[in-house]
Amino acid sequence: MGTAGNIGFRSVRITLALPSNASSSVEAALTQRGHHVQPSERTEGADLIIADADIAARTRLIERVARDTPGVEFVLVGASAAAPHPDVFAHVDKLDLARLLPVVDEITDILEGQRVREPVDLVRYETVFAGDSTQVRELMRRVRLVARSEAPVWLFGDDGSGRGIVARAIHDRSQRRTQPFVAYNAAAYSDEDLCRLLFHGDAAAIQQARTGSVFLDRVDAAGPHTQRELVQYLEARHMDPTTPRLLVGIQRHHGVDAAQKFIAPELFYRLKVLEVDIAALADRVRDLEHIVDQMLQRLAPGHVPDVSDEAMTLLESYSFPGNLLELAHALVHAFVLSRGSTIEPSHLPVSVRQAAGAARVARPAIGDLEELEVVIKRFERDYLLRVLRSVGGNRGRAAEILGLSRKGLWGKLKSHGISDVDIDQSELG
Repeated sequence: MGTAGNIGFRSVRITLALPSNASSSVEAALTQRGHHVQPSERTEGADLIIADADIAARTRLIERVARDTPGVEFVLVGASAAAPHPDVFAHVDKLDLARLLPVVDEITDILEGQRVREPVDLVRYETVFAGDSTQVRELMRRVRLVARSEAPVWLFGDDGSGRGIVARAIHDRSQRRTQPFVAYNAAAYSDEDLCRLLFHGDAAAIQQARTGSVFLDRVDAAGPHTQRELVQYLEARHMDPTTPRLLVGIQRHHGVDAAQKFIAPELFYRLKVLEVDIAALADRVRDLEHIVDQMLQRLAPGHVPDVSDEAMTLLESYSFPGNLLELAHALVHAFVLSRGSTIEPSHLPVSVRQAAGAARVARPAIGDLEELEVVIKRFERDYLLRVLRSVGGNRGRAAEILGLSRKGLWGKLKSHGISDVDIDQSELG
């Protein structure tokens, strides 16, 4: 999982991407505080990058570093018209050491383990898309495909699964990637307030996003006034496709059919064009170790603690109804209790330990398990009898249903010792 070690250290490695006339004074102040300042062209190995906002935007520095080296913190300096980036820790609107240095001190505290990241900070692109399971590969494929379109997108995923992260991934792969991405959660606002935030005034989401994307999570919680405005917006968008693209999120267990109970038909059918389904964490056990590793890298950059085999087994046995966000909470809890050393079962939340223990009790004993070949053979015999009984013993019809020739069916019956008497018996259960 990583290299366990002492999480306390006195300095951080900082890369400066600032204009040359400003860089020297910042470097001197940081060096005096005990930090190691790297050359501007070197980003690998950095804990923190302090960058001029214009330079970062022009070189796409944040996107490149976040993709190649997740866990690096960013502080931007200077005015910027772009929407806030999720990987930027802080934005200082002008180069003022009195304002910049306290931000660096705060980041140093976090990296030293004196403060711990909020769990929500661990749910990022590199954690949502970690692993190589069928589910995550299909999610990546679907994101790439829908990013090419301009149509509205439904994002289905349980709470804590990263609907907003997936929406941002679609935006970042679209032709609108250079424009702002603006997100709101409909469940957090009244109908009147949400309508105003989305559509009215110079600060409205539609205005902020310009020709970018607007993500409205929990669209099923939007009130009737907001829904009417969304219908009008989508109708007008046919005449002006340069307006922001709309992406909406809904809880996965609601699904498309249940959504119709909460969303007016005139809006529902205008939104229901492209769909992206985000698998629950319980369905991604194969990815869990990769996800845990990515979260711990973000939680403790450069000092990632190990996770014992026993603790990982408990995590894999737990269903995580809160998905990635609940996993992040569990890891923050374990990290604090372990004080940065190897995470053991005792460091995990009680809910994880108890649920995993109950799951182990419910499992069959090893001695009760059979070889796969035996199980398959028994199932095949039972299924042959079920088909034959359902067609009244008509072997021709049974062979057709089973996709076998009559000769092939005869061979199966002989190998399983199935006679007419067996077929005529009433099926049990």
